[in-house]
Amino acid sequence: MYGDIIIDSRSAATILKPGDTIKGNLYLQNMRKYILPCNVRIEGNLFLRDLGMLQFCGDFTVTGNIYVSPSSSFGPLPKTARIGGQVII
Repeated sequence: MYGDIIIDSRSAATILKPGDTIKGNLYLQNMRKYILPCNVRIEGNLFLRDLGMLQFCGDFTVTGNIYVSPSSSFGPLPKTARIGGQVII
């Protein structure tokens, strides 16, 4: 997928499938809970806005930073996760 991807509801959550590559930023917002599919590669930044809890299926890659808004949280990062930047809260 090319360009920025915004997932802001349960119905839009099916956009991502295990093993997808996003060449752009991924915005996850306005949800109580979301599970990031396994082996997703984000060639950009990951933004969490008003996301109650982000959980990880397993391995994932973010080449940029992970930005977390004050009203968002995430579960433990898998040991195999690859993050090119920093987690910024």
